Amino acid sequence: MTAIERRLGIPHASFHRHLANLIDMHFRPRIPAPAAATAPLRPDDRNEANVARLRQENTDLRRTRALYEEVIRQLTLENDAPRQGATVHPPPARSRATSPPLP
Repeated sequence: MTAIERRLGIPHASFHRHLANLIDMHFRPRIPAPAAATAPLRPDDRNEANVARLRQENTDLRRTRALYEEVIRQLTLENDAPRQGATVHPPPARSRATSPPLP
């Protein structure tokens, strides 16, 4: 379908809007059915796994954001210091246990 859209120079949304009957008759029957899962998860297991994954991702993003905030703060100080005639002092080194991992 994408190749046809490109060849005709028609945007994807316009193709679907104006040629929906062609899509239903010609392309949809050719789409393979999704493979069945071998052992479907119970809804509770899926939800718990999803929540755990999202919490971990949230923690990782917060650590990354904190790291970027510190870098931006330091770059701002380094950039502004020459304008004010001040000396830039590097921030104290953090211990490895509390420093966020690099992305």
